[in-house]
Amino acid sequence: EEWLLNHPAVLAAKGNWQSLQRQAVVADRARRSEPTVILDGGKEGDESVVGLALAIPLRVRNNFDDQVRSANQIALAAKADYRAIQRRLSFEIEAATTVARQYRTQHERWQDVAASSSERSGNLLELQWAEGDLGTNEYLILLQQRINGLLASIELTENYRLSLLDWLNATGRVRAQLVLADFLFYS
Repeated sequence: EEWLLNHPAVLAAKGNWQSLQRQAVVADRARRSEPTVILDGGKEGDESVVGLALAIPLRVRNNFDDQVRSANQIALAAKADYRAIQRRLSFEIEAATTVARQYRTQHERWQDVAASSSERSGNLLELQWAEGDLGTNEYLILLQQRINGLLASIELTENYRLSLLDWLNATGRVRAQLVLADFLFYS
């Protein structure tokens, strides 16, 4: 929820909506007739003169209701855009979180099961081939299977890291993480 509310796209849409909402209020206030009192003073010959004038605008032909309605409709449309962006990003964050968690679970399982045995199996394979327990064809087949397992491990790790980047992108935190990484790298 916090990531969603602080996402740059959500903040921009909310700012746009609030700005247009304020413009609608200004349009409504500008439509109202407000009388103006004018106080003027000066000299006319030897006498001091004070003048008082009252101006009352008459909105006979145009009461500016159309401009106010238009401004309110534009503000409502901006609010709908804001809510739509919020919903879309909420779904994106939820999906990216689910995918990243699944890849993390798979990656942790791989680390627990295969990572430690991978090096030992490579050493054992080399030893058996060097001692002549395996023929060249058997050695090459087993070596290819080991390579395929290592490639699968690399692909799983890559997919896990890409899912984390997708999650950072969905939550709008990529920039913050890049700044942090840049700081840690150059410190």
